[in-house]
Amino acid sequence: MTDVLIRETRAGDGPDCAEIWREAGRYFAAINPGTFRVPGLDGLSEWFEEVNAVYRDDEDKTVLVAEADGVLIGSVAVSLQEPVDRADRQVQTDLSRRRLHVDGLAVRETHRRGGAVLR
Repeated sequence: MTDVLIRETRAGDGPDCAEIWREAGRYFAAINPGTFRVPGLDGLSEWFEEVNAVYRDDEDKTVLVAEADGVLIGSVAVSLQEPVDRADRQVQTDLSRRRLHVDGLAVRETHRRGGAVLR
């Protein structure tokens, strides 16, 4: 098992987040190329810097990264969603409650399914 530190993103994490995201794209595109693709590299690191900053500045959102031996090995972006208007008319009962939505989740191929010890 790998010893893993979970932390919020910080400035400079964009390049690693982009690399992890592209690995996830390769994985899912291999399974279903009609639905998934590998994101282009041009501007991706900068885009992650922007997205991570937006999530850091919003109290209802966060991006957490997993770090092992000083290297980012995964990330998860989540947002808090409030109950929807007229939830009583919805089929899904959970729409009447606050929910945590996983906006994105990716783990480096080298660290998938290996287990982790959180610190």
